[in-house]
Amino acid sequence: MQPDRPATLADKLRAEIREHESRAAEARRDLAEYLGDQERLGYSLAEVIQRQTGMGERFPTGLPTLDEKTGGGIPRGRMVMLVGKPGVGKTSLASQFVLNMARHRRVAVLALFADSGIDDAAVTMAQQLGVAREQALCGDPEAVTAVKRETFDLSLSLIDPDQPYDIEDVVQRFVGGLPADVAPVALLDSVQVLRCPDPKARTVYERVTSISNTVKQVTSRHRLVTILVSQSNRAAYANAAVAKDADPLAAGAGGGALEFMPDVHLLLDGKRGGPIKLLCAKSRIGPAGWDVELARDFDRHRHVEVAARAAEA
Repeated sequence: MQPDRPATLADKLRAEIREHESRAAEARRDLAEYLGDQERLGYSLAEVIQRQTGMGERFPTGLPTLDEKTGGGIPRGRMVMLVGKPGVGKTSLASQFVLNMARHRRVAVLALFADSGIDDAAVTMAQQLGVAREQALCGDPEAVTAVKRETFDLSLSLIDPDQPYDIEDVVQRFVGGLPADVAPVALLDSVQVLRCPDPKARTVYERVTSISNTVKQVTSRHRLVTILVSQSNRAAYANAAVAKDADPLAAGAGGGALEFMPDVHLLLDGKRGGPIKLLCAKSRIGPAGWDVELARDFDRHRHVEVAARAAEA
């Protein structure tokens, strides 16, 4: 019988590896027991289909052509990116969309106006509810009463952009407090000024892409209807050498990865005092390539389809 050979350094290291592997396996079992089904890799087909319960419902924007082209409105789990030049009315159109959803469906609206500011956005929304701008601007008691009356039983939460926030955290807290039969709707204005979750993003393009990716993930995870506002200055997405007279549709839809993120990509284009066009650059929930002419109702701070004005009146 040969005597035991002395333990070498390699033997000791192998023994340590076996011990660590044993402890890791035990930890994985404990974690799986704690998390339950969450530890499984993926979902069954039936589970994925079951998650779609109620997802076919459309939430109307109030713009006749857009609602027609999307089969009645925007379904949950979808992101709409509304792109346009400064001053063309992106914020007012986006808030018009979510107010219409809130008034015609059981939804809760979370609005973050990091670009236009919470006060200006609140005045715009008050106008859209029929309150005179002058009264809303000075906080007239009659305006406050009118807003309370018009928003009775509606859930509208406006986030102060001056306070620290994280998009994922805010949305999770918002959705966590909602009844199961209430659909969450988020309005984020705008992608250029939202806080970037990626500390490594340096250029404007990288920041915008990172923010949009995060919004897309949050929209899908929490089954939101999301309206994301963005500037259409293509130089902000790519490089300053792009011609200023570039096709506006291409400027809105051709920003690299941004082209693939939204489910519906809308471009609002026009000059002050002139006609405004809404163009659909892309849609995963209906036909794309269509456009419609809009008119600004300055008293109500909203957009109305030119062909639909008589019918609406």
